[in-house]
Amino acid sequence: MAALALVLVLLGIFLFPTVSGYVEQRREVSSLERQIEAQRADIADLEEQRQEWNDSDIVERRARERLRFVRPGEVAFTVVDDTGEMLTEPVPGMTAVTNDVHESRPWYGEMWESIRTANEGLPETPPDAP
Repeated sequence: MAALALVLVLLGIFLFPTVSGYVEQRREVSSLERQIEAQRADIADLEEQRQEWNDSDIVERRARERLRFVRPGEVAFTVVDDTGEMLTEPVPGMTAVTNDVHESRPWYGEMWESIRTANEGLPETPPDAP
């Protein structure tokens, strides 16, 4: 009985690395198969987009939207300011440029206004700060 138990323990010791390696490889194969399926889906999407570019109507629409192309004889209008007040949208750390800057100042006045407002809204840092 002790010999049989010893044989079973030795058999378990020898088979455990093999079985654990097999399980790990199966996990890796499953992961790679999921990656392949995801890449196939991406390829299908890209193929669909490529087919869209063969349609001249879609190409024209995208050129009009993205590049603002127009056909010969057409007139394109770009609305710069729809509110009459703001010419630029403020972003964090930037002061918006208003109409009075553009209407009542020469170019160097606009440049000076840009320099003056460049750091408005930004936190001050001590000179010795890295």
